[in-house]
Amino acid sequence: MHKIEAVAENVTDRKIPDPTTEEISSLIVEIIEYDLPEEEKVYPQCEEHLHVMSKETK
Repeated sequence: MHKIEAVAENVTDRKIPDPTTEEISSLIVEIIEYDLPEEEKVYPQCEEHLHVMSKETK
C-alpha cells in the first residue's frame, strides 16, 4: 500500500490568486468553549482549582 500525501501547492488552482490579508481577517471565527460548574472545577487529589487546558478555535 502506498502512502499518498496531498500538498496544497500541488492541488490548488494556480490561476486563482491567494487571498489577501483583508479577506482572511474578515472570516467568521467560532470559539467553542466547554465549561464546568464551579463545584466540578476542583481537582480531587489535591483540592486545587482546575485551569483551562485548551481552547478550540474554528
